[in-house]
Amino acid sequence: MDKNDSYFPEGTEHHEIEKSMGLLDFVWDSAKNEHNIQVHHVDFETAMLVFNDMDRIEIYDEEHSGEEDRYDTIGQALKRESGGTGMKLTLGKVHGLLFVVYTDRIILGRERIRLISARLATKFEEMLYLNNSF
Repeated sequence: MDKNDSYFPEGTEHHEIEKSMGLLDFVWDSAKNEHNIQVHHVDFETAMLVFNDMDRIEIYDEEHSGEEDRYDTIGQALKRESGGTGMKLTLGKVHGLLFVVYTDRIILGRERIRLISARLATKFEEMLYLNNSF
């Protein structure tokens, strides 16, 4: 959705947030993040941790890829252990599998993952992840 869509009250300020995690760079709209927290109870900083899950499922979203290529991913929000290479579930507000919608963008000559939406996975999506099939 565009930042001018109707779920944002008139006068809503939008700021682009940029975060890096290892070799990956992420961006998102601050107002969209706040909206996502209110509706789905998942913030985009937690959502970006799904990209640490080497078993995540990536799905090209044909239905919503009109103006840009969109992708859905199902995975666990994993965080690197400090000082080590091991992974663990994040200790944040969200436990379990997440369903994250994103697109790739080139911004100032650098590839960035633009987060669009994040929510807890449905039971069906959990089954897809656990069976590693789609």
